[in-house]
Formats: sequence, structure tokens, C-alpha cells
Amino acid sequence: MYRNALVAIIGTFLLLGVACGGGGDDADDTSDKTDKTETAEKAGTADKTDEADTDDKADKADKADKTEAADERDEKDKTDKPPAAENEPTIEGLYAAMLGPDDIEALLPRPESWWPNFPEFNVGFDPTPSGIEGEQFWVAQSYEHVTRTANERLQATLILFDTEQSAEEGLAAITSINDEGSETLRGPSVGDESRYFTREGDASDPEGPPPLETTLRFRVGPVVGRISFLSGDEFQEPEYMAEFFTQIEDDIEAFIEGTLEPARLPGWMSELMPSDDAVESAGVGPVFGTATVPLESWALVDSTGDPNAVRDRLEELGATTLGLRRYGVSGEADLVVEAVLLRMADEDAAASWAQEFVDGSPEEFALDPGDTGRVSAFTSNEGTFYELQFARGDVVGDVSCFAPFGETSDACEEPVRVLAEAWYAELPK
Repeated sequence: MYRNALVAIIGTFLLLGVACGGGGDDADDTSDKTDKTETAEKAGTADKTDEADTDDKADKADKADKTEAADERDEKDKTDKPPAAENEPTIEGLYAAMLGPDDIEALLPRPESWWPNFPEFNVGFDPTPSGIEGEQFWVAQSYEHVTRTANERLQATLILFDTEQSAEEGLAAITSINDEGSETLRGPSVGDESRYFTREGDASDPEGPPPLETTLRFRVGPVVGRISFLSGDEFQEPEYMAEFFTQIEDDIEAFIEGTLEPARLPGWMSELMPSDDAVESAGVGPVFGTATVPLESWALVDSTGDPNAVRDRLEELGATTLGLRRYGVSGEADLVVEAVLLRMADEDAAASWAQEFVDGSPEEFALDPGDTGRVSAFTSNEGTFYELQFARGDVVGDVSCFAPFGETSDACEEPVRVLAEAWYAELPK
């Protein structure tokens, strides 16, 4: 069972405040749809001015001079001062501020039926997907309501800008580019800036995203974010959307202050992920982001299209959590490589899972898997998504490559194969 190429790629377009539902602002290059230029009114902001009430002209002038000097200092702080932090901000730190399982449990009914997709770690693309100045990196996380009747998704994005001023300008640009066809709503003021809107998309495609989008855009200092609820039945109230922000507000502040600790891989998992030497040999790197993910995340992108059956199968084979690491690719700034670690109960369980991948890989897109053992396969998925999977001992390794914001090329083939070979060689038998 291999990863669904379209799902894996479209998931990346949750970034930059572009919702995969609503009024057609998908950034999916397969549909060639790009919404442009509608400037929306930013909510939750207020102009601040100092007032003087005195007849003494000299006193007025003195106060005006002091106010102007203070404004200049404030503007200089916004422009010149990076986010305050004890340590350099990291993309894993920003991900730690993202909506997580505890937030889902607190706010959504039947939280066990809301499954997370793979998180998206993005930095350093060339060309940049947005063209917006000042972005350092951004993360996205989406959840799907996995039931027989519900058609709902929750999406969230956090973007770190280099200064507060660039974040203000970035939020305005994102709103202008991506919010066409939306209706602004009144709602609770959150963060330093906020805007609520609804938008109705195309409901005619049964495989498309839920058509009714309710979104909260916000800014906290140098961090710009978005939370979108997509439904097939109804819009959400702004007060409800504000509750999601409240769940992560303290963590965003802690990230900005440099006091939020990112989650680390368990020791056993870290030891089994590809080593620095393996990565370097493949011309892969730097690391964009690392996370542990539940079995449900794989189940959502598996090509079989039956998430519950895939999750149950992984549990049957002894898997618990997965390790995910995303890398850049040397000399190919539009590509990413992802390594996913699945540890099974034993060698037979690992071989059984990998064999299902081998059996399900289309022969017409088969590539040479190299020295990755007897149970392995490599497919190009028609050139859209390169993926190699192998089994060694009780471990299944999955290496994939694609272009999140561009066109995937055959430049993926060599780094995937070389990294998989090096990873396979260093794993215990």
C-alpha cells in the first residue's frame, strides 16, 4: 500500500493561508486555478494616537516631538528587531505551537474520529510559492473527520516572518491574494490583527473538499496564522473559530519568546532514522522538519482509500507511531524528500507490509530500487511522486520525493534511491 500522490501533494497547498476548500483559492497546480487580488478589510486593528489637551503651544510642540520620537522608535523596533528569543527560532518550535491532539479533544465532538494528516514543514523554496517578502518558514496541519457521513476538515497554518512589520504586510498580501469571493464577519478580536470570513466553494465534485469554508486569519507579532473549518453542511460561528485560536495563543507567544520546547523523537526512533552520513551521501538536506505522527496519518494518504482498514492493518502488524522527516534536495530548491519510519512487531510483519507495497506498485512506473533488499519497490507514480519502500528487520522505510509548489521532475529519482540504499545498509538486520 503506497502513499496517494495527489493527497500528499495537495496537502502542501494548505500552506500560506490557501485553503483547499471554499471559493476556489486552491493552489493546486494540477487545476491551474489561482485566485488574485481582492483586498479585504483587516479586522481587529486600531489606530493609536496620543492626544494633548493644553493651551500651551510650547508644551504641545514638546509633546508632539516626544510622540514622533516614540513612534519612530516603535517603527524602528518593528523593522530592525527580529523576534525576541533566547534561541534561534526553529520550524519544529513553530510546529509545537500548532493545533494538536489536545486542542482537538477540547473543542471537537468525537475527537477520536478527527485524524491528522502528515504535517507540512516548508522553508527555502525557489521559486517561492507566494512571492511574499519576509517569510522565514511555515508549517501546516490538517485534520479530517473520518466517519461514514461527515464531510468536514480542519486546517491550520503558522508562518514566521522576520519582523513584525513584514508580518503585517504579509498578512495584508495573503488576504489580498487568497480571500477572493469571501464575506467578512464580525467576531472577537484576537492577537494583534484578525479577520473572520466565510466562503462557498464548488459542491458538485464528490471527491472535492467540503464547500463551506469558515476561516480566521490572525497575526501575533511576527507570526501570521490561519484556521479554517471546511464543512459540507454549515458555516461556523466566529466565536467558535476564536476558541481554536485561544487554544494555541499561549504557545505562539512562548515560541516568539523562545521558551517553547519542540517535541523530540523517542530515542529508539531517532536511532533508526537515516543518519547524517546517509543523508549527505544522497545529496539530501538540510532537514526541514521532524515529527512523530500517529498511524492515522498514514491511513489518510494510503492509496487504498480505506483509512480505517489501513489503520487497523498497521496495528495488527504491531506499528504504533511513525517517524517523519522532511529534507530539501541539494541543487533542486523546488523539491523535498520525506523519510517515514514504520516499526513493526517483527521481521515477518515488516516484510508483509512492504510486500503489499510491492504488489500494489504499477509495473509501468517501476524504477530500479537499488540495493534495498528482497522486499522493496520503487515507483514514479507517472512522474508526480517518487516513492521507494523497503523492509529490513522489523523496520519499514519509506522514502519519497515531490515538488510541493511546482512540477515534480526525474531529479527525484537518484536522491530517493541513494538515500534508501544508505538507510537500508545502516539498519540492523
